[in-house]
Amino acid sequence: LRLTEAFELSADHVFCARGVFEDWYRARALRELPMRVEGVAVRMQVRPGPVRLTGARARWGSCSPDGTIRLNWRLVLAPERIIEYVIVHELAHLEHLDHSGRFWARVEKAMPDHRDAVQWLKQHGHELNV
Repeated sequence: LRLTEAFELSADHVFCARGVFEDWYRARALRELPMRVEGVAVRMQVRPGPVRLTGARARWGSCSPDGTIRLNWRLVLAPERIIEYVIVHELAHLEHLDHSGRFWARVEKAMPDHRDAVQWLKQHGHELNV
């Protein structure tokens, strides 16, 4: 279940509304996404490095060779399964730093319905914005 947030913004702040909303969602992402990564990592039996936020326009996440996981703050606007898919995808890179068959097999093992999430992101990812 995902609750919808309600915002009230005074007329004096309409000019900066986008920034206010973005700051709020970034703070939410900073609270929520590292906990989600930790939970999925336990399930996948991997040990990621730190979780960082990014505001990239064309990338939902990345995993660096040192294990740092970067996630787009806009993911908090997505459905739960989409967030989980991106996290699974990046954590699978801890074992396979490519998109080989072994990588996709690892993703499949952790999330058998990942193809639905990939399709959803292709169709709706552009809508995840403030």
